[in-house]
Formats: sequence, C-alpha cells, structure tokens
Amino acid sequence: MRYMLRENVEVDFMNQKRIAQRLGIHEVTLCNILRRKITTNKPTAVYIVIVNGGTEADLDKYFELIKK
Repeated sequence: MRYMLRENVEVDFMNQKRIAQRLGIHEVTLCNILRRKITTNKPTAVYIVIVNGGTEADLDKYFELIKK
C-alpha cells in the first residue's frame, strides 16, 4: 500500500535536506512527496508526520491511502 499526502496539508520543515538524509532518500524525492507528485511507503509517511509534530495516529490526517 502506498500513501499520498493530502491536499491542503501544511508540512513545515526547516531543513528538507537533513530530513531527506535521515530518511535515506534523495532531497528531490522528499520534495516530490510533499508536492504530491509521487506516493510513499508507510514508514516514510509516518516519519514525515512525526517530524511535523504529529504522531503515528495522525497519519490519516496527513496522508490518504492509495491502493495499487
């Protein structure tokens, strides 16, 4: 299952490059996830929610489940 960032969700990161490095993904990939150009897996989605000040329980507020 894949996750797509919901429309009208504000994700505020001070340093996207550092966050991408901690996730083990390229900075462009993180940017594409935040711009809703690509989907992501659950661990990456959960990490994005947590870094933005949420918890794993808030995953549904930030991301919608895409069934492929």
